[in-house]
Amino acid sequence: GCTHCCYHYVAVSLAQGILIADYLYKRKALLKQFIDNYETWREGGEAISDSIDGIRIQALRSAVPTDQIMADTRSLSKQYLDNHVACPFLANEKCFIYEVRPMSCSSHHSVSPPDFCAPGSQQKPVIRNSMPGDEDLIEMIQLADPRLTLYELTLPTMVYHLLTKGSSAIMTEVMQHELT
Repeated sequence: GCTHCCYHYVAVSLAQGILIADYLYKRKALLKQFIDNYETWREGGEAISDSIDGIRIQALRSAVPTDQIMADTRSLSKQYLDNHVACPFLANEKCFIYEVRPMSCSSHHSVSPPDFCAPGSQQKPVIRNSMPGDEDLIEMIQLADPRLTLYELTLPTMVYHLLTKGSSAIMTEVMQHELT
């Protein structure tokens, strides 16, 4: 019942985005729910997300080290959380893409009572993150195809672009980023 993590900025790789878009295509009611929720998300989360995505894309073009990208985007990620914008995949306090949720979402676990996660709660939840640390993440990124793992966008933005443009258009964008 805890949705504390569903208000964090979450980026996904192109590979994860394709998996989620495919999941939605096979479940039309969930696809419609996402599109409906996406408009609300855009009002509160798109501007900050675009700023973070812009920093990441520009850094990839100029070969900025991954640890620098992380440092440059941390304050914006905190600002996103402070705005308390719900993930557009959240409905009735549940994640409707839970089976294919991004790795960053599946790595958070609360060890506090669910009421600690309620907005306005005086007690804050204790969240354990089973994600690898920054150094391990950097090593994992270096081992994978950069076009599928380093090119990341905000979760809702990536999925929306995949649904409206298609993966081939996004791959064209990725290759253009590599050339500029």
